[in-house]
Amino acid sequence: MKDVWDVNPPGVSNESFVYAVGAGYCNIAYGSASYTRVVNPTNANGLPLASPSGNFYLFTEADFSNPSNDSYTFNLVLELIHQ
Repeated sequence: MKDVWDVNPPGVSNESFVYAVGAGYCNIAYGSASYTRVVNPTNANGLPLASPSGNFYLFTEADFSNPSNDSYTFNLVLELIHQ
């Protein structure tokens, strides 16, 4: 995940949202009417999907239980399903 408001801290040039988009970091899937591929960091061509016209569903779950005072620590689960 990348926050759209991320900027580079002083002395760093590759942590902003703009950099991440330019590097392709924010892509999870791409294609056209005839093919769909899921991004795979170990395969430059991505992973082809059997059904390019299927839908993507994103399920999220967050657990904010038991944080200490002044803490933003939590567990976030993201599940991407293609059908």
